[in-house]
Amino acid sequence: MLIPPDIPKCIAFLFAEGQDVVTGAPTHYPAATAFFVSVNISDNKDTVYLVTARHVLERSRPYGELYLRLNTRGHGHAEVRVPHEDWVVHPSTDVAIMSPPLPDDADAKWIPFEWLATPETVSKRGVGAGDEVAFVGLFTPFPGSGRNRPVVRFGNISLMPEEKIPVEVSPGCKCLLHAYLVEARSWGGHSGSPAFVCFQPDRHPGHLVVGGDGPPMALLGLVSGHYEIPTYVTFLGDASPSAKVPVNAGMALVIPAEAIVEVLMGEPFLGQRERARALFTNPGSLGELT
Repeated sequence: MLIPPDIPKCIAFLFAEGQDVVTGAPTHYPAATAFFVSVNISDNKDTVYLVTARHVLERSRPYGELYLRLNTRGHGHAEVRVPHEDWVVHPSTDVAIMSPPLPDDADAKWIPFEWLATPETVSKRGVGAGDEVAFVGLFTPFPGSGRNRPVVRFGNISLMPEEKIPVEVSPGCKCLLHAYLVEARSWGGHSGSPAFVCFQPDRHPGHLVVGGDGPPMALLGLVSGHYEIPTYVTFLGDASPSAKVPVNAGMALVIPAEAIVEVLMGEPFLGQRERARALFTNPGSLGELT
């Protein structure tokens, strides 16, 4: 399936503070993915939010600031600081959201709130095991030099979130959470990526659906990370030592979009939108995803 060209424009990268491995000089390194979601507050005004995984904040906090790197119109990019204290985190799952400081020349789009796959959407459209899923996010070996270069990875839903599974939200602390298991080639840097379920015309055996009652994609949720299985390995050598190492199981954990809705529909964002609804009457400066 071809990904609509506006989808990568909904993506931005989060960079963390660190040191150059060769020179030791302070630098920013690519750490995770974030994406833009909009909520309509009037006929001609949307409020835009930045979404990522909560564990990205938790793990980066001891090392310094986080920076949002996003593309600008033309051929460049900008970095803006996104302080840890400006994020609103979900109290029990791996979601964090903030109102981003977007520069005037940001080359960005956003995912409409209506694209978020609520339980009603999942039921109505029959989302289930086997449906195709696309991740759009950071490939840490090559984030892009002049501009962000998000990559797209594909997979399929392997298990619906009917039973809680262990997810590490804070370092060293696993919680039982509802999450999709997706067979996908997920790796570090995809944390915080949007996961889209793609409604292919031939997804129902014996039927070919053209058109339909909704968009061709929906935001299934947010990539929390990949599932690791502790595995014993034996190293070559006279002593033949062994160790227990984590192995990528090829399963990605996707936090349902319902959790994003819960944060957006709670405080402080709900109150902010109610106050803004009476103030804003002009269209936003950025385009809307079509």
